[in-house]
Amino acid sequence: MTKPNLVADVFRQEADLIKAGTQLQEQGLDLLIAEMRALAAILPGVAAPLATEAETEEGFDNMPV
Repeated sequence: MTKPNLVADVFRQEADLIKAGTQLQEQGLDLLIAEMRALAAILPGVAAPLATEAETEEGFDNMPV
């Protein structure tokens, strides 16, 4: 008669719980990004272009050392 490996079973159950938790978080984040995109589509205005890396670095060139 073989004895079940209780430690491995506990680790497997914990891994399943972690996997389920991350999947639930992912669903929430997917919903959030969908809401943000829908809201951005109906809001008036123009998206401001992001600064380039060179423009960002240029802003730091006048900082004292």
